[in-house]
Amino acid sequence: RDGVQGTMMKATTTTTTAECMGGVGDSSKARGRDKGRRKVSKKLAPFVRVSGLLSLKECEDRLLRAGTNKQALKEIRTSLKWIIKETPSWEAFELRARTNLRLENLSDAAVDAGRAFALYANLEERKTTKGFQICARLLATRGKALLDYGSYRSAAKDFERARELHRSNGAYKYLQNLAKRKLETAAMRREDEMAKIPVTIITGFLGSGKTTLLNHILTEMHGKKLVVVENEFGAV
Repeated sequence: RDGVQGTMMKATTTTTTAECMGGVGDSSKARGRDKGRRKVSKKLAPFVRVSGLLSLKECEDRLLRAGTNKQALKEIRTSLKWIIKETPSWEAFELRARTNLRLENLSDAAVDAGRAFALYANLEERKTTKGFQICARLLATRGKALLDYGSYRSAAKDFERARELHRSNGAYKYLQNLAKRKLETAAMRREDEMAKIPVTIITGFLGSGKTTLLNHILTEMHGKKLVVVENEFGAV
């Protein structure tokens, strides 16, 4: 509400803190202005909405045509943010997950897909054949985000569950095998890294403490197996 006239503000304009608080913010300190801005934004939150937002159906249609156009995808995500804020539904969460997936916001995509699955799992229609297919699709969406994020084990589990729910879809089997191959490759890479022998080079100017450090390493009971290659004229 406008602090001066007591009338509801239109959502198409942006109002500063000083205007909302009737000019009080002009003479306040920086911390006070920030605190006042937060209070005002919370009070106005139910009334402020960006103009030109899309409906859920329009978001779905535009997502099909958006491709990789980031500007269009961001507009869709903005509309879905307000739709979810007003009437959260599994359809809105799924669309936002797919949008975030194209924008490469992988963690947000995985979270939204999980929320969509949790909401849909509470509905009675999930027990139908179409319901199983929708559940499989939501799990696959989360699995794709996890796969690109690098969580291969979790992605493989989601694809396996999706495949159990919808066995006629061969894409889930392919994605499950892909996640398993990536998981095996990552495990082999870790084994290769562990097989490497770490090397530390100790160097420095005269009197910097090289010999003291080396003697400490050789005499300390640290339980590690060490090999020392010495190229030094001093007594060690």
